[in-house]
Amino acid sequence: MTIARERLRHTTPAGYEDVVSLGHGKRAFIAAPMSALSDEATYKQNREAVLALVNHLIKEYGFLDVYYAGKNVASKSQFTDSPVALEQDLSALRESDIFILVYPDKVLSSVLIEAGCAIAWGKPMLLLVRNQKDLPYLLQEAEKLDDSSQFPHIEVRVYKDEKSLKEQVDSSISLLI
Repeated sequence: MTIARERLRHTTPAGYEDVVSLGHGKRAFIAAPMSALSDEATYKQNREAVLALVNHLIKEYGFLDVYYAGKNVASKSQFTDSPVALEQDLSALRESDIFILVYPDKVLSSVLIEAGCAIAWGKPMLLLVRNQKDLPYLLQEAEKLDDSSQFPHIEVRVYKDEKSLKEQVDSSISLLI
């Protein structure tokens, strides 16, 4: 059985068994490079993969909301001013229950600042990368940290394409919620 089909069972006040999705009522924050990507075609390809992941989290896991800054930004030319984007992104991150990073290439990107904030704010983290060595040194093996009050739970997963991106989420989401 895939994790996507796993459900939490509980008994309602009336005594009926109810099935609740793993992400029911939860908010996720997805960080993915945007302006740092090399060209428009790469941006659009990455955006489509992340949008598919947003839909997967909502449909398969019942997340209340999945924030992704590129959700309404179809082209690199449509980016919001950085002070506005910073305020929107960090506000959404603070309100989220989990942090998911989709990091397709080693690029200097604001997603690394968002990852730092997620650690500081104790958000459980899923870091999805094509190459683990592309992550900053301190994050490359962050999943080996003991969960404690000092560090949130961190999972690092390697993906190859959109299909394996979803598979990596499916194999690790229950560890984060």
